[in-house]
Amino acid sequence: MRTFLLICSFGAVLACTPRVQGLEGAAEKTFPTRFATKAEKPGAPIAISRAEQIGDLLALDVTYSGGCEAHTFELVTLGNHQPTYPPELLVKIIHNANADRCRNFIQDRIYFDLQPFRLDGTNRINLVMEDQQITQTYDY
Repeated sequence: MRTFLLICSFGAVLACTPRVQGLEGAAEKTFPTRFATKAEKPGAPIAISRAEQIGDLLALDVTYSGGCEAHTFELVTLGNHQPTYPPELLVKIIHNANADRCRNFIQDRIYFDLQPFRLDGTNRINLVMEDQQITQTYDY
């Protein structure tokens, strides 16, 4: 009987655990973050209309042209944190259009895992997106 009650209690806790809002479809649209060893070109044009932090993810509402090929994205940094408070980290979005010749107007939400960009000794950094004039605070 105790085992039954323990299992029922555990199930009730799991059923009541809140889900993070805004992450519908995030798994298949989460792209890599990485540290680069040299400056890189941004690739195909991309416009960011909105940026927000959801847990350890950076969610970006983006627009670009395409529609015939799968596009990929990377969030790249040289890893040089600026000595400000909070520290600033210059990042760049690399957009690979995979030679997409179509010109449809694509609106999408893409995600990047920010955990690799954490800095010891602080729980907040500002991500400054090069070529986008956007700064997003990352609290962890």
